[in-house]
Amino acid sequence: MLSTTEATKHQSDFIILTEWDRLYCLLCSLHPLGVSGTPMWFLRGHQSSISSNGSGQTSPESVKNFSGLKDLPEFRSDCRFVAATGATPLAAHVQPPAHTPGATPGYGTISFRVMAATGVHPQGKPQRQPAHAHGTTHGYGTTSPPNENVVIVTETQNRPWFERWQPVSYKLETRSGTEEEFADMVRRCNAVNVRVYPDLVINHMTATYPVGTPGTGGSSFDSEALEYPGVPFTAEDFHGSNDCPTDSGNVESHDDPVEVRNCRLFGLLDLNQGKSHVRERILEYINRLIGYGIAGFLAGPAKYIWPEDLEAIFSGMDSLNPEFFPAGSRPFVFLEVVDLDGSEPITASDYTHIGRVTEFKYGQFLTQAWRKGLVLQDLENFGEEWGMQPGGDVVVFVDNHDNQRGYFTPTPLTFRDARMYKMANAFMLAWPYGFPRIMSSFYWEQDIQDGQDLNYWVGPPMDADGNILDVSCGNGWICEHRWREIANMVIFRNVVRDSPLENFVAGTAHQIAFARAGRGFVAINNDDFQDWTGSFETTLPQGVYCDVISGVKEDGGCTGKTVTVDAGGVASIDIPADEPVPMIAIHIGSEL
Repeated sequence: MLSTTEATKHQSDFIILTEWDRLYCLLCSLHPLGVSGTPMWFLRGHQSSISSNGSGQTSPESVKNFSGLKDLPEFRSDCRFVAATGATPLAAHVQPPAHTPGATPGYGTISFRVMAATGVHPQGKPQRQPAHAHGTTHGYGTTSPPNENVVIVTETQNRPWFERWQPVSYKLETRSGTEEEFADMVRRCNAVNVRVYPDLVINHMTATYPVGTPGTGGSSFDSEALEYPGVPFTAEDFHGSNDCPTDSGNVESHDDPVEVRNCRLFGLLDLNQGKSHVRERILEYINRLIGYGIAGFLAGPAKYIWPEDLEAIFSGMDSLNPEFFPAGSRPFVFLEVVDLDGSEPITASDYTHIGRVTEFKYGQFLTQAWRKGLVLQDLENFGEEWGMQPGGDVVVFVDNHDNQRGYFTPTPLTFRDARMYKMANAFMLAWPYGFPRIMSSFYWEQDIQDGQDLNYWVGPPMDADGNILDVSCGNGWICEHRWREIANMVIFRNVVRDSPLENFVAGTAHQIAFARAGRGFVAINNDDFQDWTGSFETTLPQGVYCDVISGVKEDGGCTGKTVTVDAGGVASIDIPADEPVPMIAIHIGSEL
């Protein structure tokens, strides 16, 4: 079992899987369970082990002999994204949050963000997906806001996705479930080393609604009077006309930091986190969740909160629950900070001393590269040299729920662009920069008019009564995280860990290949017309390898292409431009 310190060293191994409107907690339950130095994986009703080399690292030979991801069947989650009430005492800590999620032992953990997740397994037992080689587990789950939210039903919008981001109280009560189910979900997930990270909305409460508009937990509120008795908050707890410089009370320009932090974002009633009462209520909320066993959280929109107020709140956080984590472990915090071009006075670097930040430019650049607005071969130095934050300070992603709907990124790559999307995500998972986040979405029918999707608001699949549909893949759920190319590249990332980047080469402007020294190799052909054939220095040991893009290891063979590496580490590779996903990826765990 890795110590917290050892796990922290391998920050590139931790991956966030963003689940859109679900908590597939036990989709990710294959995190290695440290038992006497031997990581363990669960295989449908029985256990299978991969040997450790005694230093907490999985041995290459055991990875080689492990079959890996064989199939991607539908499953039901045993973890339900739910609700809870109650409180825990405030604590007076001065320790900062963790910058890397080091509380979970072992390599290869993944966290997934979920919105309005449902799906308690009827037998109440954890369900696990087939074991992934080298501990390829979705080991961290970032859930939708777990607190009570407003219920939005209008003539044009019926339960839109964004209602979850309009708090009514800090009761953990949503249409995803109940307090008991939330606590049970966190407990079950921790039992299999799947860590839960809720999205915490602590900048604001609801927008303005008529008196009598319901909350999901039954709390009343009066947004005109700024009264939220479920917390409780009153008018004194919000920024008012003396704090906000605009006549409308809303954020009208991002050129003034005071306006951004003290006015209402999209009309959402803006809390004053400088008030001790507000800080105490938020801290009670955070510590209550920590008491249930969460491992950290996403705080957003952090850009609209003064950094010193966030620091004051987070300094009072309890350490993680020692029932599930090593004593003294600190919550892992990452912050949603949109900083696209550096033209605003507020930048992501204003927040990196508090926690990791979301690097929105990352997905923009990859979108441009795969759509050929940029040249793929220029990715050789992709990272901080491109004007992004240092890799140790960021969470990176190809898309998220906002830019899928036209925010921040024009024409983003999404599941609707499956071919390019698979390649871009594969590159992200192979490239040594940042803390990757994978998206998993639900489908909605777009209505594009004048370049805008009028159906941007559509929420998760639900029945006529507003109940979210079964969260098995299909049924309106896209499950990009289970696409073979993406799932297998999670394995790739966990195998290569922090191995250095080597042998970056280019063919045409849109053909690149690179190695992760001694552990993995990737070649990508994004050229529309030109095949790519050549000999490549892979840095891998001599052998025959299964290409994890086109197939998987199964019964001693490979269901896709194979790549032969000679004694010098060189492989002859051919990637036709017209292949379904024109790239190959091999690693020491895919050797036959």
